[in-house]
Amino acid sequence: MFKAYFAIEKKIAVQHPHAGLANADEKDEFRKSVIDQFTGGRKNSLKALSATEYREFIKWLPTAFKLTTEDWKNSPENNMRLKVIVLLKKQGYKLPNGKADMPRINAWAKTHTAAKAELNSQTVPQLIATINQVQIMYTKYINHA
Repeated sequence: MFKAYFAIEKKIAVQHPHAGLANADEKDEFRKSVIDQFTGGRKNSLKALSATEYREFIKWLPTAFKLTTEDWKNSPENNMRLKVIVLLKKQGYKLPNGKADMPRINAWAKTHTAAKAELNSQTVPQLIATINQVQIMYTKYINHA
């Protein structure tokens, strides 16, 4: 019945870890507080909201918490990571089923890149350097294959 709210609550927990949504008691308290704020102290539970109030509440939440709608999968950083993974897969960093061998790729990144960190821990400048390094490796791989 309140699927939309709980989906937004999950986004709030991810984007605002300080919001205090670590356990059920904190979530209940947070929910009461947010509904109280939205209704000006008139109500403090989802069930107490009318259908119209609930729809308005769902529209208000993302604005109130400045939730970003950017999809992390399409972020520039993730696209850079994917480029590194694809190039390394072409050089044999893959499992028998054809998927990327991420433990091996991350071990390579921790030992052979300037960042000395797993791909998900690298910053944009570090990822750029890693891409350059992998492209050079790939060129050498192609020329010697």
